[in-house]
Amino acid sequence: MSRGIIGESLTVQSPGTQTHSFCYVSDLVDGLTLLMGGSDTGPIGLGNPGEFTMLELAETVKEMIAFGRPIGTHLNDVSRIIDACSN
Repeated sequence: MSRGIIGESLTVQSPGTQTHSFCYVSDLVDGLTLLMGGSDTGPIGLGNPGEFTMLELAETVKEMIAFGRPIGTHLNDVSRIIDACSN
């Protein structure tokens, strides 16, 4: 978001279909505190069940800041290293 605010192009890691969910740190800490004080021992998921792609996030940011440029994609450095090592 900060890149768009200062007029730089918004980019996401190619292809932009990676999904993430976000939550408030305080909510996660509260959940961990309750979990530690409880008797549950199985796998428990803490966080926000709402997932969205990084491209969707970039589009939302673009709309919020009225950014006129297209959103670009790029490969991360790890992908380039893996590709180079496999040749």
